[in-house]
Amino acid sequence: MASSAIILMLLFQCSIVFCTTISTTNITRDQSALLKFKSNIIDPQRHLGDWTPNKPICAWKGVKCSISHQRVTALNISDMNLSGKIPPELGNLSFLVSLDMKKNDFTGNLPGELVHLQRLRSLDLRSNNFMGPVPFWLGSMSKLESLLLSFNNFTGSLTPLLFNNLTNLKALALRNNSIQGPIPKEIGKLNKLIELDFQKNQISGSIPYTIYNLSLLEIISLSFNSLSGTIPNDLCHYSPRLTGIFLPINQFVGQIPTSLHECSHLQILSIGFNKFTGSIPNYIGNLTFLQKILLNKNNFTGVVPEEIGNLEQLEYLVIDDNSLSGVIPNSISNCSKLIVLSTFYNQLSSSISGGDSSMNELSFITLMTRCRNLNSFDISGNPIYGFLPNSIGNFSASLQYFQMESCQLNGIIPDEVGNLSSLLILSLSNNNHLSGLIPSSIKGLVNLQILDLHDTRINGTIPLGLCDLPSLYLIYLANNRLTGNIPACLGRKYSLRNLNFYNNMLESSIPLSLWNLKDLIELNLGWNRLNGSLPGEVGNLEALTTLDLSTNRFSGSIPSTIQNLKSLQSLYLEENSFEGSIPDTIGEMYSLEVLDISNNNLSGTIPNAVTKLSYLKYFNVSFNKLFGEIPSEGPFVNFNASYFASNAALCGSSRYHVPPCIVNSSRRTKKKKFIWWIFILAGIIFVIGVIALTIFLIKYKRQKRHVVVEMDPYTTSRISYYDLLRATEDFSLSNLLGTGSFGSVYKGVLNDGKIVAVKVFKLQVQGAFQSFDVECEVLRNLRHRNLTKVITSCSNDDDFKALVIEYMSNGSLEKWLHSENYFLDMLQRLNIMVDVSQALEYLHYGFSTPIVHCDIKPSNVLLDENMTAHLCDFGLTRFLNEEASFTHTNTLATFGYIAPEYRSEGIVSRAGDVYSFGILLMETFTKTKPSEEMFTENGSLKEWVYDHLSRNQLGQVLDSDLWSGNEQRINEEMQSVSSIMELALKCCAGSPKERMNIKDVSVALEKIRLAHV
Repeated sequence: MASSAIILMLLFQCSIVFCTTISTTNITRDQSALLKFKSNIIDPQRHLGDWTPNKPICAWKGVKCSISHQRVTALNISDMNLSGKIPPELGNLSFLVSLDMKKNDFTGNLPGELVHLQRLRSLDLRSNNFMGPVPFWLGSMSKLESLLLSFNNFTGSLTPLLFNNLTNLKALALRNNSIQGPIPKEIGKLNKLIELDFQKNQISGSIPYTIYNLSLLEIISLSFNSLSGTIPNDLCHYSPRLTGIFLPINQFVGQIPTSLHECSHLQILSIGFNKFTGSIPNYIGNLTFLQKILLNKNNFTGVVPEEIGNLEQLEYLVIDDNSLSGVIPNSISNCSKLIVLSTFYNQLSSSISGGDSSMNELSFITLMTRCRNLNSFDISGNPIYGFLPNSIGNFSASLQYFQMESCQLNGIIPDEVGNLSSLLILSLSNNNHLSGLIPSSIKGLVNLQILDLHDTRINGTIPLGLCDLPSLYLIYLANNRLTGNIPACLGRKYSLRNLNFYNNMLESSIPLSLWNLKDLIELNLGWNRLNGSLPGEVGNLEALTTLDLSTNRFSGSIPSTIQNLKSLQSLYLEENSFEGSIPDTIGEMYSLEVLDISNNNLSGTIPNAVTKLSYLKYFNVSFNKLFGEIPSEGPFVNFNASYFASNAALCGSSRYHVPPCIVNSSRRTKKKKFIWWIFILAGIIFVIGVIALTIFLIKYKRQKRHVVVEMDPYTTSRISYYDLLRATEDFSLSNLLGTGSFGSVYKGVLNDGKIVAVKVFKLQVQGAFQSFDVECEVLRNLRHRNLTKVITSCSNDDDFKALVIEYMSNGSLEKWLHSENYFLDMLQRLNIMVDVSQALEYLHYGFSTPIVHCDIKPSNVLLDENMTAHLCDFGLTRFLNEEASFTHTNTLATFGYIAPEYRSEGIVSRAGDVYSFGILLMETFTKTKPSEEMFTENGSLKEWVYDHLSRNQLGQVLDSDLWSGNEQRINEEMQSVSSIMELALKCCAGSPKERMNIKDVSVALEKIRLAHV
């Protein structure tokens, strides 16, 4: 008996040893797999620093183990800025149930060895750079419940093998890849599927009938593909739980399925941008959970059903660009939660009570004022008829877009329109019977950005109230009957980008103040009765792309300063009385595509410099007094004879229908003599220059104290140390504007009354001397509207060094973002970011030597009186060699804004500035600093934004001030901010090679800004 007990005890101990050995072996196997994984990838931020053999694997970051088996069951390494390729050894984690690798930069194909992870239930690889076909072997992982492969570079087609065994799958997401081909009918085997997301691929063919097997389906998202055919007619019969149907931007045909009424839980019906036909069914009014109806850009006919008024939860009704007819039902006003009503470009009318429809007051508008959340009202392009009621002033304070273009309106614009204080866009254009004055109450639209009243019969003068609108971006009043002068106060509207008064009856000269609008993109004053000359100040409009002064009464010469318009693409000066010669400087307007100076009194020759304009497509100088040879090179090879007709004595190629040019041999001899004299004169000037330089250097070496480096032509006299003491009241604390690492900045008033900022360097701080020298070097040579301008510097040997800088009355972006009682709306923030991006673009690519700023942050962005942004503080700036794309530094910039490679290795590059700019973008729109306490231990501003953006919860991180106090914003607004945040994340990619260059960033921001307004 005793011996039996001993034997059993020995067997038990052996089993324990054996099990322990097996467990240790398995853990060692998992450890080996993960260490191999770590050795294969790049971890710049050392998130996996604790993955070492000396630490238990189950305590590693991102690793979870089972208690019973002591095996790795979950691996979460999401959003760690990891990159590289996945090694096959990862397939050895045979007990893995969950693998989350989203939001990294992994590349390459998925290794086939992952097929061994047969216990896997959740695989999340979203937002990486995986490539190659979606592996068919994923179809053998029968326990998978969630397969998320969105936002990668997967290609190829969907193989039927992928769906054969995934009968437990609940979520399948392949959004934003490059997958082609049809949806296999085998998808019907996924009978537990709840969410199907194939959005933004290149999938073609039709929806297979086997979709009927997916009875638990709640969301089907196939947007942005090339799918065709019809929506399966019984879709809602077999999938009654559907809450979201997303099919826009495909090639679907047919009608809305008759089974739609069975989708009683449907919240979103989005089928825009297809080829659907038929009518909107009446029973749509029974789907009481509907929040969004998006049917735009199809071929729907018939009427808008009255039953839509039953949808109490409806927020978006977008049915524009169809062939709908009948009246806009008054019942829509019952949808009290409506945010967006968009019916433009249909054949809808407003209900009339009898009599002449043109005399009908639009009572529909009065009813719509009940919708207190209404943000966007656009019924343009419909034969509405009638006149605007005074009740227009009763619209909700949330209304921001009011558009009734081409609606056959008549009557006048009511004064009550001035009550719509939140309005951003007011567009009543192309209403040929709308007359009367622009009401003076327009000054009440304090947030207005776009005023579009072109092609109406508006008369009278341009109201001065337009000058009181601080955010006005575009004024479009072309083809009206306006008289009088252009108000001089418009020259103070620095927010203006487009000003169009084409084809009116305006008189007098252009006010000189108008040439101060340095950010103006389009100025169209053609077909008026304006007179006077074109002043040299026209060169101030450096952002201008279109200038049209045609068919007026201008005279005088074309100023040479027009060369400053480097961005100008179209210049129309025809039908005036300009005289003198065509300035040679036109040849420096490299962006020019159209130049029409016909029907003037110009004389002289056509400058040969015009041949350098490689983009020039149209060049008309007909009906002038020009003579000499017509160039035959460059763009002139494509110009025809009509462009040069009726001039005094032009000659050249026969294709221009002018006589050939006669070459005078005596003239050649004179020309040679002239050239010799030029050489002799140049030699004399060179000798005099050497002597003058020698004298200057001798005098310079004798100077010991109070050296002043002139930075700007503003000051002709030197500013001494004592001048600065007097200007700043002995550097009084009351004049202190701010302090930094290397110095303090004071407000000062010079003897002539000019207000300046004085940056005094703390010379006892290590690096201050170098900082002063660098700022002098940078700001002496750089000139850009978005860089701070240094007037002069004062240097007293090694005792005192200061810079005298242009004063910025609105302080720093830091103040506007993080101080109380300061407010920036979305467009102001966007304008500031465009300004900063253009400043960086100039530093990176606009100077002979690439320059890296190294310290992009809100406190280094200053705002002038017009809220134009200026980048400042160049103390950490580095110059790059032409051959090198980066350099190194031991000086760290501000934590939270610096790129990973700058912080860890001191690598300075243009990509590092782009990273900092991306963080600045996020901070500007979230009003959250990267140094907030919530980021100190876990996560970062970048991760925080990305997480909410990927979960469509961006509204939770955005600054509430963006929306000017309104509770709701329309989809287009949120798309603009989403685009900005996506752009910011691309700027902040972990690898410098993956980041965008600032040129592309600047272009993208400009496109977002134009789309926003």
